[in-house]
Amino acid sequence: MRLFIAVDFDEAARQAVGAVAARLRSHLDDGGPKSAAPLKWVDPAHLHLTLAFLGEIAEERLTGLTAALAPPLEVAPFEIVFGELGIFPPSGAPRVLWLGIGPGVAQLEQMQHELQNRLRTRGFPIESRPFHTHLTLARWRDGFRAERPPLQGATGHLRVAGSRVDHATLYHSVLSSSGPTYTPLARVRLKAPADR
Repeated sequence: MRLFIAVDFDEAARQAVGAVAARLRSHLDDGGPKSAAPLKWVDPAHLHLTLAFLGEIAEERLTGLTAALAPPLEVAPFEIVFGELGIFPPSGAPRVLWLGIGPGVAQLEQMQHELQNRLRTRGFPIESRPFHTHLTLARWRDGFRAERPPLQGATGHLRVAGSRVDHATLYHSVLSSSGPTYTPLARVRLKAPADR
């Protein structure tokens, strides 16, 4: 089973981010370099902020994993606000176009740190690369060495909504030629103020 843990967004936030993506797509297709064409845009219905990617996990380990995620995280519910645009990697051929987080980033990092510790304690794989809070909007297609597009003209009047975070979700991901399918398996609650 291909598994990951992510923060979901409410419908208003999905629509707002989808509008940003549509504006960016128009900007890059119409006014940007021809290299913008190979971008594969994330369907707004699939938008999520990944906190931990576990990769392939044997199905028999699922019970232990959900048990590790059952206690609430030591973070109170909070608001996130989407902010800057960016590209991974920071130099060279671009691979990922992303939307960053302004307010709420410290709490997201705290959630990710606690989840990583729980997973490590239970013997689940932990990604070695540093955690960078971001929402993937699009990816450049594999093997295409695109130029880095100018984003300044795309961001002048963007207004992006935020979203309330009160849980994260463990997802089973199935990849196919028609796009990914994400099935929620468990919810990781945040600690309510009364529980603290």
